[in-house]
Amino acid sequence: MRRTIPLAAAVAAAIGVAVAVGTAPAVAGKSASVCPNGQVRFGVEPYDSGPKFVGAYKTLTGLLSRNLGCQVKLFIATNYTAEVEAMRAKKLDVG
Repeated sequence: MRRTIPLAAAVAAAIGVAVAVGTAPAVAGKSASVCPNGQVRFGVEPYDSGPKFVGAYKTLTGLLSRNLGCQVKLFIATNYTAEVEAMRAKKLDVG
């Protein structure tokens, strides 16, 4: 039961971000692409090693890809520090 709540919360938060990102150009009235270089690199740090974790984020990246109109690549970092360093090195667009 403990793992279900964090997984559900993470997926709900990520869906909220996806909706916000997907509607941002329409709200701003811009026609600019939300996908730099035709893709978005999305990073997460694992809090669970089970298949539910990977499956949930693969589903999320698929939904993001469809709604943004470009490929969303999933990057699973080894830990929080690795994700931050990847963002600092400009290897991730969002985490």
